[in-house]
Amino acid sequence: LKSVVQLQSFFLVNGTEKRIQYGTFGKGLNYIEPSGDSFIDNYDLPRLQNMNKDIDIILTNSTECLMTPDVLEDAEIECANPYKAGDYVTTPFYGLQQLMTEVQSSVQILINNQEPGKVNLADVDFFNILMTSQSDIRSGQKRIQDIIIKLIDKHFRSYTVYLNLCFALAIIFLVLTSWILVIPIPKIFKRLSQISAQIEDLTKMQHIKRIEWKEDMQTEVHRLDSGHKKLLETVMILFDTVKNFETSLVSDVDDEDQVILDKFDDLVLVTAAHFADEEYLMHRFNFPRSALNNHFKNHVSLFRKLMTYHQKTTQSKQNEIPPTSNEMLLFFTTWIIPHFTSIDIDLGLYLKQRNESINKQRGKQIQQKKDANQKDVDLADLLDCDPDLSTFKVPPSLNMFFNGPNASMQEKMIFDEAIDRIKMRQMHNQE
Repeated sequence: LKSVVQLQSFFLVNGTEKRIQYGTFGKGLNYIEPSGDSFIDNYDLPRLQNMNKDIDIILTNSTECLMTPDVLEDAEIECANPYKAGDYVTTPFYGLQQLMTEVQSSVQILINNQEPGKVNLADVDFFNILMTSQSDIRSGQKRIQDIIIKLIDKHFRSYTVYLNLCFALAIIFLVLTSWILVIPIPKIFKRLSQISAQIEDLTKMQHIKRIEWKEDMQTEVHRLDSGHKKLLETVMILFDTVKNFETSLVSDVDDEDQVILDKFDDLVLVTAAHFADEEYLMHRFNFPRSALNNHFKNHVSLFRKLMTYHQKTTQSKQNEIPPTSNEMLLFFTTWIIPHFTSIDIDLGLYLKQRNESINKQRGKQIQQKKDANQKDVDLADLLDCDPDLSTFKVPPSLNMFFNGPNASMQEKMIFDEAIDRIKMRQMHNQE
């Protein structure tokens, strides 16, 4: 919950501990407790209410769970869990708006109970508040996102019909003009077709030419950021390979398929190794169980999407139109970037705070030289080194999934075949 973390930082920096008081939701959706700071009180963002009935239902209607099967596979099980909301949120609650307000208020209450200026951000209770009802909040946000996407899509379709009508009228005008002026029509149609294809590509790509490392992906944990950069580097190697084949005048289809398969297998290797490294750090730093389970589910979902796209791309002989490099870039942009900028930011925050707590004890540990404390010193060093992503490792999350009842036989077979290919290539390279 990156927004909650930013809220907490807002309180500490500005000293506005009365900005959100528990129970202000009952005074109205647009009510904000005055902080006493004129600059802050004069800066307010109006809430987006009464713009869409379905969104208002999610935001304000009384409910005990915001999770639905269309946004979360285990929604029914998660909703039935009596401990999903924690001790700081009562049910039923009045939609996503109250849930987020109460979670934020719970953070403020904990801050008020700490000594001013010395809030322990690594406190287990504090982190549990950050994770409280995160599935409900994310599901509510995802449902609103889906509604907005549908509305945008509806407007886009209307706009497309309008453009097509204009395009048809333009063609009729060109035909009439060409007939009158005896202008060669085929060349005009060819040029119009090229322009239409270029416009379509630009719309899909949204001006994105490459996936590059950006500041909002940074977790400020060297080991995590190093793994993320290596994963993006491997993605772009695959993209550049496909792009080069598309622009090549002379090519061998069989050779191209094998090279693309090898590059995709490299991405599978790096992805699995990176996920395994993240899950190793979660285990060593005692990552909270609820957050760990959620992170495991994300890893499984991302890996399944990767393997499905892997199969679609590398089986080009069976596809009439294999994915282009631009389509591939669009897939990878929406595949891994949101994971970096959301759930991995939460993991980085936890590891960073735990690391700072460990570093404060370093001096005492070095002086005492007790073997019992050596473990914490090693933990502090773990985050400063680069991960080993050159060897295929099966993360615990994937091991549980592929050995469990939810994985299909086809998924298991494709996964096993990929492992065998990767290991054979590594053995061949060693020889």
